Order: sequence, then structure tokens, then C-alpha cells
Amino acid sequence: MKKLLLASLISTNAFAISGVGEYRYGPDTTENFACEMAEERARENAIVQYVGQLVEAQIKETCKRDECVFQRDTFSEFNGYIKGIRNKKVSKQVFDGYSACIVTVEADVSKLNNTIRFEVSGRFDVRHEDGVQYTVVSNKTGKVAIFNYRGNRYQKILEATIAAKNRQVVLPYDNTKRFVARVPEGKNESKELLMFIFTESDVEYKNDYSSFEIKNLIASIPPTDRKVVNRYVNIVR
Repeated sequence: MKKLLLASLISTNAFAISGVGEYRYGPDTTENFACEMAEERARENAIVQYVGQLVEAQIKETCKRDECVFQRDTFSEFNGYIKGIRNKKVSKQVFDGYSACIVTVEADVSKLNNTIRFEVSGRFDVRHEDGVQYTVVSNKTGKVAIFNYRGNRYQKILEATIAAKNRQVVLPYDNTKRFVARVPEGKNESKELLMFIFTESDVEYKNDYSSFEIKNLIASIPPTDRKVVNRYVNIVR
């Protein structure tokens, strides 16, 4: 899952970089939404052109009898942000079987100096009805929120504080109130996403967000005040 570091911060080290983004649309997707997503991708592309991209990957092996399958999950983080947009060009094209909105931006991109170190560890391959705990570690004091992406919504499952006297915290705190992994009725396996958001500031969270809302939430927090870690959890019966 991609983490956008887009905000308006005061900086003198901004450079004009071109970025291009495309998003396909059809009967179930409006043109306006497609163009919003295309502009977001164009902004990402401009950041990558200037500062590059950190890619974190986790590889796991799943075996059934004599057959093993390797799966690679990747998460991207951009160490830069958009200070402003100088020019934007929007075009629509019709291809064989689909339409696309294509956005080109000329953006002022600046490098980001984020000194937060935030790590998450725990079990990410679990069985149905297993209890699960996660350990979070940070070099800063602040607040952690955990969201579960399921059914096209991000649902908050926990908030916690990382204090100066204890920079390593096991979540949930109470062993009698563990996270319980469950596969939806009628399925044998479920692959879900957990999003861990660490902030130095005291952010107030809702219990439920759409994908668009969670991106806006993250973008509203200054990039130097936050870290986002995404982890896929594979649950089997």
C-alpha cells in the first residue's frame, strides 16, 4: 500500500518537477473521481522523479502438499512532498474497452527530513480465532492508531500512547483483550491490511474511513510529524 507525503511546508529547497498520472474509468467509476486519482498519481510521480522511492517488501512462502507459492507484498514511501503546483494539464482519452483521465503536473517538490523511527513486529500469518499482539517501537513520544482495511473501509481497532519512559509497547496492553483473527463466513482464507499510524501530535480519529478519507487524513498531518506502516495479515482456517 503507497504512503503519500504531500503537504504545504515552508522550504527553500523546492524544485519544479514534471509528473504524469493516469487512471482508467468506466461505468462504475466517474470521470471526476478518475481525474482526482490521476492527479494524485501525477503528484507521486513528481516526488519519485526528484527524491526517489523507498520500497519495503515482505516475502512469505505458502505450501500446500508439495506445492509452494512465494508471495511478495511491497509498500512504498516517498521522502519528499509537494510544496505547490505551478501548472496542471488534464486530458481524457478513449481506448479499446476503456477510457482514461491523464493528468500532467509541474510541481514544486522538496525533500523531506523525517527523524521519526517507527517499527512494527508480530505475527502476520495466523490461523482463524488466533489471538494476536503487535509490538511497536519508536524513538519519539506520541500516539499510535491501528486501522483494519476490510470491506473497502478503514476501521479503527485501537489507539495507544508511546510515552518517554517506554518507547516499546505491546498492543493490545491487556492479554485478556487480544486481537482475534477471523476468516469471514464461507471462506477458508482472508488477506487483510493493518495500517499503523504514529504521530507526534495528538490527532483525533474517527472510527471509520473510506480510502479517500484516510488518504486525506494522512496528508493533513505534517510529514515530519508522522510515520505510517502497512502490514498484510494472512488468516487461514
